[in-house]
Amino acid sequence: MLIEKFKKNTSRAIVLMIIGLISLVFVFVGVFPAATSIVGDTNVARIGDEVISIQEFQSAYNQEMQSFQKFGNKVPSFFLAQIKDRVVNGLVQQRLILLEARRLGLFISDSEIRAEIEKQEAFQDENKKFDLQRYRDVLEMNRLSTHRFEAGLKDDLKRSRLVQFFRSRIRVTEEELRREYTVANTKRDLEFIRLRNEDAFSKMKVGKAEVDAYLGDETKLSLARSHYDENIRKYKKEDKICAHHILNNKKELEAAPGDFLGLRLTAKNFTKMAKKHSDGPTKTRGGDLGCFGRGTMDTSFETVAFALKKGQVTKEPVKSQFGWHYIYVYDRKKGFEHKFDEVKVEIARELIKKDRKDEIKKINRAEAERMAKRWASGSKRGLNISATGEFTRVQSAIPSIGKVSEIMDAAFSEDAQIQSGPQVFEALGGMIVAKVKKAVEPDFSKFESDRKAQLKALQTRKLQIFFPAWVESVKKEFPVKVNEKLIDEIVQI
Repeated sequence: MLIEKFKKNTSRAIVLMIIGLISLVFVFVGVFPAATSIVGDTNVARIGDEVISIQEFQSAYNQEMQSFQKFGNKVPSFFLAQIKDRVVNGLVQQRLILLEARRLGLFISDSEIRAEIEKQEAFQDENKKFDLQRYRDVLEMNRLSTHRFEAGLKDDLKRSRLVQFFRSRIRVTEEELRREYTVANTKRDLEFIRLRNEDAFSKMKVGKAEVDAYLGDETKLSLARSHYDENIRKYKKEDKICAHHILNNKKELEAAPGDFLGLRLTAKNFTKMAKKHSDGPTKTRGGDLGCFGRGTMDTSFETVAFALKKGQVTKEPVKSQFGWHYIYVYDRKKGFEHKFDEVKVEIARELIKKDRKDEIKKINRAEAERMAKRWASGSKRGLNISATGEFTRVQSAIPSIGKVSEIMDAAFSEDAQIQSGPQVFEALGGMIVAKVKKAVEPDFSKFESDRKAQLKALQTRKLQIFFPAWVESVKKEFPVKVNEKLIDEIVQI
C-alpha cells in the first residue's frame, strides 16, 4: 500500500492537515517524549463509526490558542469556550467530509501521495529538493508509523478533493464579483483600549468582615477551595531550567562520534556551535529548548540537565533515546507553593469581587469613558493603546479584539462615532474603547488583475454558506456524539 521507494527507506511519517476549515499541525520535537492522555483513552467525539481522540483535539486546540498567547494565563473563559467550540466543530466537520468522500468512492493514487510528500518543505533541502535523509529524520522525530502517515495523507487529499468539487460548481455573476471586490478591498485599521473585568478589581473594596463571613460559609469556602484547585498553576510552580542543546542523532552508536566528542564548547559559543553542528529542528534557534520542568524531557537527558548550575555546559555528551547531546543551562527558575490556607483570604476577595458584576461594569464604564474623553482631547499619555492592523468586513473576527459584531458594524459605518473619535463598547466581558486609525477604500484599477483571486474568495464564501446545510444532511447518515464533559476537563474552562 505504501509507496515502495519510501517503504524501503523510512519507518516514520508526519501527517500534514491542509484543509482550510481547520489545520492540525504537529510540532517537531527533539528531546520531548510523546504526549500522554490526561484523562485516559476516552474519545472526544464519535461520528458514525469514526472517533476523534484526545490527542487530535489537543493538537488542534493548542494551535488555535497560539494566537491568544499575548493574553498569557489570563485568556477569558468566554474566549476559551469559543475556541473549544470552533475546534470541535472543525474536527467534526473534517471527519464528516472524509466519511462522505469515502461513501462517494473518491480515489487517491500512490503517485499523488508521493507527489504530496515530495513538495512538503519539511522534507526538502536548502535547494527546495526532496531530501530522503531529511525525510527519514523528520519522520523518526515525530514517531509516527508509515501506515498512519499514508492513511492520514490520503484522507486529507480526499477531503481536499471533495471541497474542490463543491467549489468548482459554485456560480458567480459579474455583479457579485464586483461587490465582492468592494467588500474585500474596503479595509479598516483600529486603535483600541481593552478593559477587562479584572481591571476593576483594584478599585473595589472588600472589608475583613465580608471576607470572614464568606470563608465562614461552608458552601462558599468550598467554592474557594475549588478555585484554588482549578488555578493551582497560579499558586504552585515547580523548579524549571532553561537550556540549549546540541544533538547528534546517531542514537544507534554506543559511544558518541569522534567529531562530536571533539567539539570545544563554552557558554559563550554554545548557540553558535549549535547552529553549525546540531541535528534536528532546534538547530536554527541555536538549540534553544526553552524552559521546562521535571518529567518533560527524556529521563537521561533530564537527569544531567537538572544537575547543571546556571551557566554550565556538560563536559561529555549525554545519551538519550534521540541520540547524543551536549547541554547548556542558561537559566534556572525557582518554583514555589502557596498552601490554600495562605491564600484563602486573597481568593475570597477575588471571588467576592467577581460576584459584583454591576459594580465591575459601572467602574469599567466610567474608566472607559474617561479614557475616551482624554484620548479625544489629543492626549494618549498613560493609555495602553493597541492596533488591530487592517481587516475587512468579510473576516469572522477583528484581529486582536475578537468577534464583536457591534464594533465590526461601527468600523464600516460612515455615521458611527468610531470614524472620527474614540467610542466605548461593552464587549467580551469588559469594555473596549476604539477608533478608526485608517480607512482604505477599494481601487478598481486593479479589479481585472485581482479577478481570479476574488472569484476564488467569493466561491469560498458561498461554500461556507452552503456547508452548514450540507453538514447537517451528512449528519443524518453519520450521527455525531460529542463528549462535552471530557472536553471541558481538557480545556479547563
